[in-house]
Amino acid sequence: MEPIGFWFSIGSTYSYLSLMRLPEVARRTGATFELRPFSLRAITRAMNNIPFSTKPIKARYMWRDIERRAGHLRRSA
Repeated sequence: MEPIGFWFSIGSTYSYLSLMRLPEVARRTGATFELRPFSLRAITRAMNNIPFSTKPIKARYMWRDIERRAGHLRRSA
């Protein structure tokens, strides 16, 4: 079986939560993963698009969502 390409942004809190689950997925399924990090920050800067710079409410929601998802993962572990 070929490895599954797992692209993830090195600065993304959402990517971090997913990446931390891969060892368990590999153990359960026998799948292997090829980690493919990239810098979303470099891409957004090149596009002159700085996320959340003018959207503080969106940023607060994102952090609350991360907290909620991490809590769910702790409970299911």
